[in-house]
Amino acid sequence: MRFLHLYTLFLCLLGSTRAAYSQSSTISIEMDAFSHYIWRDDINDFIVFQPSIDYRFPRSNAEHRQPGLNLNLWLSVNSDVEYGVPMESATTLYYHWITLDSMDFKAGLVHYSGHDSTMMFFDLPIHNWMELYAGFAAPQLFLSPEVEIYYHDMTGAYPTLGLSYGCRIGKVPFEVSFLTGFRFASQNNDNGWREVDFTLGVPFHIKSFDLEVSITHSQFPGQSLHRTFIGLNISLP
Repeated sequence: MRFLHLYTLFLCLLGSTRAAYSQSSTISIEMDAFSHYIWRDDINDFIVFQPSIDYRFPRSNAEHRQPGLNLNLWLSVNSDVEYGVPMESATTLYYHWITLDSMDFKAGLVHYSGHDSTMMFFDLPIHNWMELYAGFAAPQLFLSPEVEIYYHDMTGAYPTLGLSYGCRIGKVPFEVSFLTGFRFASQNNDNGWREVDFTLGVPFHIKSFDLEVSITHSQFPGQSLHRTFIGLNISLP
């Protein structure tokens, strides 16, 4: 677990510098923990810790609605010591802007690394994997639709659709969300649904932290499999 200790320290150091950058840039920090690790239709039955840091580059005009360049670093630290890949990462460089109607757009490039070089996906090594990325979100619309699409010239396009709804039962807030993903393969006959997720979350706010405890049920139509797992998200906006 030494990787977890090192990156926890790294997150704390970045968090301590957040005030210094507040005038010209923004750092957002998240930490996720899940009882199962699922990436599209790749299922691993072990606990993972997944910190994420999003850095907004400074510029002369730091108005929130102006276009801006962002860098996101995501890590997945595996708790199963018998698994051959203790840690992997995804680095995303993307351009982000918000319209006057609160429409959220992103576009950029994602680089994945850290998998065992012997692992292959569509005859390509997973340890050095790059995809084009674009995203759209409309949090002010009903069900807050969010669409993301990832593209690689070998594997084709992988779009996802997410919907969410917040409600209260008494004084307890709940968030219900739905996510589905599909693959349009470009060079392989591998089209079809990959994932269907239903999540029930209970959000909390403690001082400057946002927390959410969730339970997710995932269906994988292509493999006739399903998993139910719990998660914890801690974020410092």
